[in-house]
Amino acid sequence: MSVLSRIRLVAVLWKETLDGSPGAWAIASSTLPAQQNTRNIQRSGEWPLTIHYFGGLVSWKRQSDVLSNFQFLQLTIPTLHRWKVAWFDKLGIGDIFPLDQPAPLLQELHIHSHIPALPQAERYIFCGQLPNIKHLDLEGVSLPESPVSVGGLRFLELSRTLGRPIAMNRLLETVEGNPDLEHLSLTVLDLHMPATLSTRAAIVLDRLQSFRLRDLKGEEADYLIRHIQAPHCVQFHLSVAISSPGFDASSILDTALQAFEPVLQKIHRTIGTSSLDIEGGGIAWTYLEILYPPRGRGNLVSLFPSLGDEGSGASFFK
Repeated sequence: MSVLSRIRLVAVLWKETLDGSPGAWAIASSTLPAQQNTRNIQRSGEWPLTIHYFGGLVSWKRQSDVLSNFQFLQLTIPTLHRWKVAWFDKLGIGDIFPLDQPAPLLQELHIHSHIPALPQAERYIFCGQLPNIKHLDLEGVSLPESPVSVGGLRFLELSRTLGRPIAMNRLLETVEGNPDLEHLSLTVLDLHMPATLSTRAAIVLDRLQSFRLRDLKGEEADYLIRHIQAPHCVQFHLSVAISSPGFDASSILDTALQAFEPVLQKIHRTIGTSSLDIEGGGIAWTYLEILYPPRGRGNLVSLFPSLGDEGSGASFFK
């Protein structure tokens, strides 16, 4: 953003061009100087905003210039109706952003907690309305217990909710309510299994291209594979622990994966490097995968180079 400010000083024509381009300023970040954020919000007019909050340490040279969590909250929450993309990275206990008002333009929401299972964060995040959300990426944040209108998702990632259980039926309701999902990734979740055998019909996701189950318990993965079908999937990753007491690993190998056999054969023929490994108390089906590109707003690391001091830029991309 400082580059844009310097370009404005080159010539009157350049200044007028940039000042007449609100989209060039439509971003606010906790890593930017306070005055820069204020100017960006003013210059962007009513243009949809990208909001970025980084809870980790920024460059020591700029600590005195950046906003605290409370100050950034005061500045950006009044613009909630303009948010289109929101990144909250390395959140801590005190870093809570109450999205308790409608966010009609918000299409992409990333929340990465600095600690496992940020307590009660979902109450603050989902108490508003997100009618146009398409991309939801939660790490250390659980789904709310009550149904929430997040229909229309194309990208869903949930990870590291240990200590904040998600009811399996609640998770499947969320998946079923988003039939246009193209990417689904579930990693190290604390899933509360149903007490009785479910009679729920399998959920068919015809548009799902990328399906990833990473480091789940055997019974969790087994249940999900039996209840989610992705006939046109081109990227499938499975890694599960089979050391849970009483879990029969053959249920995954002999039964659950049968529905995915055509998909796995197609991927193997296309890529040719897939393998099934059974060792160390776990099962993993892996291959040399082509990264499924998240439909993000852009490279935030290039916009905020100060993040590189902590090497945290990698957390923006999976």
